Amino acid sequence: MVIELDEGCHNIKRIGEHDMKKQQYQESKGYRVSRFWNNEVENNIEGVLEVIRREVEQKVIFNLFRPSGHPLHELGRI
Repeated sequence: MVIELDEGCHNIKRIGEHDMKKQQYQESKGYRVSRFWNNEVENNIEGVLEVIRREVEQKVIFNLFRPSGHPLHELGRI
């Protein structure tokens, strides 16, 4: 999981395009990218942490039901 904190300067098109390319690269490597504005973190840290917690839980649940390729998983031992 990648967590990006954005400042107000990300409203500028050039910087936004750079961020989108970076995010596409990260997602192509299998990462989930979550973006938050700095003011969200400063003014609503509990809400931001709740979003992050939910995303982590979803990923954990998804991985529990996805074959891992691990030999013990194939034998039904994990």
